[in-house]
Amino acid sequence: MVRIVGLSATLPNYIDVANFLRVNLYKGLFYFDHRFRPVPLSMSFVGIKARKSLQQMNDMDDVCYDKVHDMVEKGHQVMVFVHARNATTRTAQMLQNKAQYNGQTATFEPKSASLQGQALRSSGKLQNKQLAEMMPHGFGIHHAGMLRKDRNLVEQYFAEGFLSGM
Repeated sequence: MVRIVGLSATLPNYIDVANFLRVNLYKGLFYFDHRFRPVPLSMSFVGIKARKSLQQMNDMDDVCYDKVHDMVEKGHQVMVFVHARNATTRTAQMLQNKAQYNGQTATFEPKSASLQGQALRSSGKLQNKQLAEMMPHGFGIHHAGMLRKDRNLVEQYFAEGFLSGM
């Protein structure tokens, strides 16, 4: 009997899972790292330490925004992985709010007026209201709890470069 278990890209303990399932690590475990990607992927791990959890979250948001802004400013697209669906929307909204507060919204918006107009028109087709509000500004969200139609549109627009961050 063949069992196939696919794990999320954000789950680093794939060996622990394989051991739990009694998988032979030399014959039955396949780990697809950056060498199997059509587009290079880089990951950054940053440790944030604060005495109070609210301060820690604010510090994390600041570092996240700075890293995302830096990469987008250099012409890259960025995906931020979080551990919960509701954190997806919160993080994207935080990024958009910080861009607005810092006067840096133009960095994230589609680079041409026609792309921005297309994103604005397409946002009217979305069921997810938060996504519809942020998409014209170059931000998106994507998680399994969204309607397939909305996820497809986000995937298409990210692939076409309309979205800078998600």
